[in-house]
Amino acid sequence: MIPQISHKIAQIEQDKVHGASFISQQALGVMKLAVERSESKNPSEFLAELREVGMALKEIRPNMASIANSVSRFIHEVFHEAGKGIMLADLKSFAYIKGDEIIQASQQASLKAAENGAGILKDKDVVLTSSYSSTVCHALKIASRQGKLVRVLALKSRSIDGKSYGEITAHELEMVGITASAISDASIKHYISVVDKVLVGADSVFADGFLINGTPTYQLALAARKNNVPVYAICEIIKFSAQSYQDKELHLETGFDIIPPNLITGIVTERGEVAPEKVIDQVNLCGELPVDIMST
Repeated sequence: MIPQISHKIAQIEQDKVHGASFISQQALGVMKLAVERSESKNPSEFLAELREVGMALKEIRPNMASIANSVSRFIHEVFHEAGKGIMLADLKSFAYIKGDEIIQASQQASLKAAENGAGILKDKDVVLTSSYSSTVCHALKIASRQGKLVRVLALKSRSIDGKSYGEITAHELEMVGITASAISDASIKHYISVVDKVLVGADSVFADGFLINGTPTYQLALAARKNNVPVYAICEIIKFSAQSYQDKELHLETGFDIIPPNLITGIVTERGEVAPEKVIDQVNLCGELPVDIMST
């Protein structure tokens, strides 16, 4: 693997600021770079190079299903095209264009999920969020543009370079005129009584409805349940995993929580709201989740 690609992969592994959607698109950018820089002499060598880079990307952030799904989809498509016996130059051209297509599809799915997320908000809603999610922020901005006056409380969660996720979220929303405040994680019980909805992102959603998001999402969801406050996750279906959490040996990265389906009201995707117990149906229907790249 060439040093520039290794460096890009290391940057993705160390990125603790951006959410899964952005990082997945960055991973696809690395796959495009691998296509550009490939010095392979034939299609077989080229496919082997892509598989090596794809596996390295998949392994660096195992809690983000969208990386594995996006990269697997890319490699699946390229392997399928290679099966037609086309020339190496044509295969490289196809791969580069396919990378752009999947990135654009990811961006469109994120936008549509945000639009659907804005649809569940009402005027004067007080929203509490945890960790940082670009899709949640986008949903709130869309709701604001629709004339809905929402107030946002953002749990500080983890700190990155001296600034907490809550502060990053609040600043981003305040820049577009949304009333937003960063609050301490310890104040969940104090504020939950004035909250209308909890909105969070998701790094992965398992087939049995469990999801991964940054801490302290579990404590927030638990408090919301006790106070009859609905909890919605907003994310794209590319973040859905075909695996069940209860069947998977999972090592959570530091700073992430597992949230059980009984604490989640609904998962808002580009296709609409999905009940946690119906995630498996979406996985079964979704042709966008390809076979694992190890079995390609």
